[in-house]
Amino acid sequence: MRQHGLSNCHTRTWSGHTCLYYCPSAVADLTEVSKNYAMFKRLFTSDQNALSAPRTSCQTMARFSNTIELPIGRFVRDDEVIEFRRHQHFEEVQLEAPTACLAKVGPRSAEYLAGPVGSVPARIDKHEFFCRVLSWSQLPAPSRLGNLFNYRKKLNEWQYRSACPVFYELNDGLTQIYNRLMKRGAELSTSPGRYFDVTENYLDTLDLRKRNAGAARLLERNYLQVSNSQPLRDRFNFAPLAFHEHLRSIYFLPDAMVISVGFQNKFFYYEDVEVNIFENRYVTSEVPYGVQPIDYTWQYVNKNGGPDRRFNDNFQIPIIAVTELDLHFSDGTQVHTAFTDSNAVHDFGDALVKMGGAVR
Repeated sequence: MRQHGLSNCHTRTWSGHTCLYYCPSAVADLTEVSKNYAMFKRLFTSDQNALSAPRTSCQTMARFSNTIELPIGRFVRDDEVIEFRRHQHFEEVQLEAPTACLAKVGPRSAEYLAGPVGSVPARIDKHEFFCRVLSWSQLPAPSRLGNLFNYRKKLNEWQYRSACPVFYELNDGLTQIYNRLMKRGAELSTSPGRYFDVTENYLDTLDLRKRNAGAARLLERNYLQVSNSQPLRDRFNFAPLAFHEHLRSIYFLPDAMVISVGFQNKFFYYEDVEVNIFENRYVTSEVPYGVQPIDYTWQYVNKNGGPDRRFNDNFQIPIIAVTELDLHFSDGTQVHTAFTDSNAVHDFGDALVKMGGAVR
């Protein structure tokens, strides 16, 4: 359900500001520690480029493929059977086959299948499907410490054994609705200001508000990236729309939303998501490029909005207009984001609500 509201409360953030205490006598020691840490990280940690999922610029439509690529080969879908074909320059090694999943989703019906790679999959229900897809692999990633000479080989084998290839197939009706969500997400990715609210503290007393630019609440807002990417372990036959913050990621699949925090994953159906949209004013010293401030306030402000003359270090702070997109889920989980492109937020909210009405 889409709700509109107007909130005139001012907000302010300290995110992005770092206090650095400089001690000349310790510079040499810190430099040496940094060099040692960098060398240790290269030698004894996993290859982050190989383990991390690639992120690309937003696509306006989903492209579903019959293959999923891995460094040592590819998963290929042949009707309902999913096979693995190893590249010729990799030696043949007998490894335990991972579990493959197949989802045939439409507006009125959905069919979910799962089974070992190379065999005919069995039908499962929707809840079990997402539990298998989102369950974290019990196989530990290889480390350079114990595999100095065959680390790359062990890494490739781990990627195959821990992978969970997921193939989606949408009918024409749902494809059009999901592509609308992808298109609106691509418009969000071009918004000059994109924020994710980590914490929110309300200022109850007048004295606290006067000392914080007249703000009614203090926010810790981090930069939000909107792109197409895949989770670390799962491999889909397309690149879903995703919101990325420093520690969190939200993936918009054709039939559910996935919230990933570290190694913990939660999935929510679109019909269980409540969408709230609010117009707000955001007090920040970091104005995104291309955004014009709508007003200015003071760091220490009086009741009438003027500067508090008791403080010599008082300065003006810009105020920009933002549109907040809040998502409330059935288990109480909340996601609070904000964007400077109001039209893109409203269009994305409409597309999100239509996904809830189409997939049941």
